[in-house]
Amino acid sequence: MQYFKKLSDGQFPTVPPYLSRQSIKTAGQPAVTVNVYSKSAASRYVSVILTMHLRIQ
Repeated sequence: MQYFKKLSDGQFPTVPPYLSRQSIKTAGQPAVTVNVYSKSAASRYVSVILTMHLRIQ
């Protein structure tokens, strides 16, 4: 419960520090704007691939 109290008091951030907005367009579909949140700048590329895969399905 100690972590929940810190989270509810605003001591922990609720989103990772890096945000990237990208527009993804696939063949025959309109563009989809996605928000990619990540812990570091390097990990955002893995998030983009995963987000694209989940959106297409």
